[in-house]
Amino acid sequence: MVIRYNVLHVKLSVFLYSVCILWLCGGIKAQNYPQTYFSSPLDIPLYASGNFAEIRSGHFHSGQDIRTNEKTGYPVYSPADGYVSRIKVQIYGGGKNLYITHPNGYTTVYMHLERYAPQIEEYLKEYQYKNHRYELDISLNANQIQVQKGATIAYTGNSGGSAGPHLHYEIRNTANQQTINPLLFALPIEDTSAPYFAAVMVKGDDYVAVNKPFDTITASGEEFYFCIEAYDRSNGSTARNGVYSTEVFVNDKLLYACNIRKFAFDQTTYVNALIDYELYITKSRTMLMTKQLKHNHFPSVFYHDGGVLKDNSPQLYTVRIVLTDFSGNKNDYIFFLDAHFHQPLPKETDHNVLSFNCETENIYTFADNSTITIPKGALYADVTINESPNDQSQINETNRQSKYYIPQSELIPLHKDITVRLNLNPIPQYLRSKAVILRNGASLGGKVDGNHISTNSSFFGTFSLAVDTVAPSVKPRNFKDNARLSPDVTALQLTINDDLSGIASYNAYLNGRWILLEYDGKRSAVTLDLNEMHIADPVTLVEGRNTLKIEVADRTGNITTKEYTIIK
Repeated sequence: MVIRYNVLHVKLSVFLYSVCILWLCGGIKAQNYPQTYFSSPLDIPLYASGNFAEIRSGHFHSGQDIRTNEKTGYPVYSPADGYVSRIKVQIYGGGKNLYITHPNGYTTVYMHLERYAPQIEEYLKEYQYKNHRYELDISLNANQIQVQKGATIAYTGNSGGSAGPHLHYEIRNTANQQTINPLLFALPIEDTSAPYFAAVMVKGDDYVAVNKPFDTITASGEEFYFCIEAYDRSNGSTARNGVYSTEVFVNDKLLYACNIRKFAFDQTTYVNALIDYELYITKSRTMLMTKQLKHNHFPSVFYHDGGVLKDNSPQLYTVRIVLTDFSGNKNDYIFFLDAHFHQPLPKETDHNVLSFNCETENIYTFADNSTITIPKGALYADVTINESPNDQSQINETNRQSKYYIPQSELIPLHKDITVRLNLNPIPQYLRSKAVILRNGASLGGKVDGNHISTNSSFFGTFSLAVDTVAPSVKPRNFKDNARLSPDVTALQLTINDDLSGIASYNAYLNGRWILLEYDGKRSAVTLDLNEMHIADPVTLVEGRNTLKIEVADRTGNITTKEYTIIK
C-alpha cells in the first residue's frame, strides 16, 4: 500500500506540474474568456502589425496592433454594448485614446485614433474649449455616452507616438485594469506562418553565437544560460512581431518557458529583467534570456533551476528551443552544447568596489554632494562594480563639468525609477529657475529645491546640468502673414519646436477668442481647424482681416508670442 501510494503521489505531482506548464504556455488558451461576445472592431481583414506583450523599450506592448493598409479613417466599431468610460488625448503615447466599458466585466481600449464619432467628438470639444486645453484624461459615468454593439465609435489614425497608421486594440479586466491578450477572445487574425529565429546565443564566460541548427558549441563558464531573438509574422503583414510562446528544453527537460497572456501595468518594467540587458545596451539586440534574476518575480515565465546550467564536470547537452504562435504554428531549433564548467574566477580587489543591495535603498554620493538614489526594489539583483582608478579620475573630471554617472551602471536594468539630485552651485542664482537635468543629452526636466535640482529616471546614464534660456520657435506651415488665405485651406498649421526643456503649453487666439490647437508631437506640428462644427459657438475667420495670436511656452518658462494677420 505504501509503495502504491508513493507511485500515485509521484504521478499526480507530474500531472499537476504538466498542467501548470500547459497553462503557462497557452495550451488552455480560451478558458474563462468569452469567444463570441466581442465582434471585430474593424470591418476589414485583420492583419497584425504588433503582438500583445512583445518587447518594447522599458515595457511590454499592452495590446494588439492591427494594420490599416497604411491609411487612416477606417470606422472603428464597438465590439459589444457598453458606454464610453474614458477619453484620453496625448501628444505622444496613444494619441487619441478611447475606452469602452462593457457589462461583462471587460473594457476595450483603442489608441492612435484620427477622430471620434460625432457624439463623442462633441463631448470632447466642449470639454477642451471649456478648459482651454488639448491634452486631457477624463472619466465618464455609465449614463453619459452609451454605445451599442456595431456602432461607430471612432476612426483609425496615426496619432500620438504611432510609427504609422494602425489601430492599437486592448481588452482589459475592468475591475483591476489588467490587460489581456485580445487573441484569447477570438479576435480573428489569420496566421499560417511559424515564428522564426533571428539569433541564438550561449552565455558562459562570453557570448557564443549558435550559427545554425545542429551545431555543436563549445563554451566554458561557471554557469550557462541561453539568449533567443525571435519574431513572428501574421498573414498579410511583413512586420516583425513578438512570439506568443518560447520554451527551452535541455536534455528533454524544460528549463524555461515564457508566455505572457495578461499583465498588470505595474509589472510592465519586468521586461528589463526578461531580456539580456547587456546585449540590449551594447549591441542593440533584444534577446530573451533564460536566466532568472534574483528579484524577477514576473509570474508569466517559468524557470527551472533559475534558467541556468550548473555542474562541476564537462558535459554535452542537447538544447531544443520551441517557438509557438497563437495559431499553433511551431518552429524548433536544436543544437548541442559542449559545456566546460570551472570554479568562480578570483575577483580583482585592488580597485574601489561598489556594492548595491537589491533589497535596500542605495545612495551614490558624488564629491559635491550630488546623489543618485536607487530605491528599494529598483534592482533585480545585487550589483558589484569594480571602479578602476581611471573610472574615478573620469568621475572627478566630469564632476567639474557638472556631469555625473555611476561607472558601468548603464548595463544595469531597473524595475523602478532612480532619483537624481544634482548640486546647482555651478549655475548662477538668477539662472537656476531655468535649470534642467539631462540624461545622455536629453532633458528630464527637474524640480529646483534650494541649492539642488531633482528628477526621476527610468534608466541609468550620464546626467548633467543645463540651462534653458531660449524660447520655443513658431513658424507657419501653410499660410503667410498679412496675406490672403487660399480658399481651399480648411485648417492652419504651424511648426513649434523647443531645443532643450520641451514644450509645456501652446495656445491660439483668433480675433481675441481662444481656439483649439491640436498638437502632433512627432511632427512638431499644431493644427487649427477653421471649420469646427462640434461646439455651439465656433471660432471662425471673418471676411477681411483676422488676427491670429500664438503663445508657446517651454518647461522653464520661456515664452514665444507671435501674431499674424490673415486675410479671408
